[in-house]
Amino acid sequence: MSDAILKDMKDDTATSQSEDARYYDILETKSRRLQNQVSGVMKSLSFQTESHIKPLLAALVNFRKADGQVTRSAPSGFLDPDERKDAIHPALH
Repeated sequence: MSDAILKDMKDDTATSQSEDARYYDILETKSRRLQNQVSGVMKSLSFQTESHIKPLLAALVNFRKADGQVTRSAPSGFLDPDERKDAIHPALH
């Protein structure tokens, strides 16, 4: 391929990655607003324990114990591998 085509491809890739990062930053901001709004509700609900929801229940218990904070160490067994990868963000501590 010519150098011009390769340069254009690299530029397109860089632009795409920049747009993706901006999208995820916006999504995280909106998500935090939603998390703050539902945090009190989630901490006060009780759930029936059934074996097929134990991974989700573990995450909810952790959420309550952490007073609504979601950290990298929060249980993620209820997510599939792609969701788990997408859920991890450098802003989480």
